[in-house]
Amino acid sequence: YTRTHINKILIVDDSTTTREIQHSILSGNGYLVDEAFDGVDAMEKIRKKQFDLIVCDDVMPRMNGEIFLDNIRRMENYAKIPVVAISEEPIRKANAFVSKSDFTRDKLLEKISEVLHE
Repeated sequence: YTRTHINKILIVDDSTTTREIQHSILSGNGYLVDEAFDGVDAMEKIRKKQFDLIVCDDVMPRMNGEIFLDNIRRMENYAKIPVVAISEEPIRKANAFVSKSDFTRDKLLEKISEVLHE
C-alpha cells in the first residue's frame, strides 16, 4: 500500500522552537510541512497553496488563532479543512485540540490521523 497523496500541513505558531519541534515530528512521519509565524503570515501562505490540515496556536502577534480560523472558515477552499489547535485553551472552530502543557509527539500524530481519517 502506498499513499498516493501526501498530506500538506501548515504549522502556525509564533515560537520558532515550537514550529521546529512540530515540523520535525510531522516531516518525520511523511507529511509535507510549511510554517507560518502568525495568522497574517499564514493567510499569505494559504492564498498561494492548498493545505490539507493546519496546526495552529492561539496566542500570536498581529493575528491570533481564533481570528485566523474565523477568516479561513469564510474561504470556500478552507471552510472544511481540519485544524488542530495546539494551545493553552481550545480554539473555537478548530476540529481538535492538544493542550500545550500536555503536548507529546504521539498525541499530535494521533489527533492528525483522527481528523484526516487516516
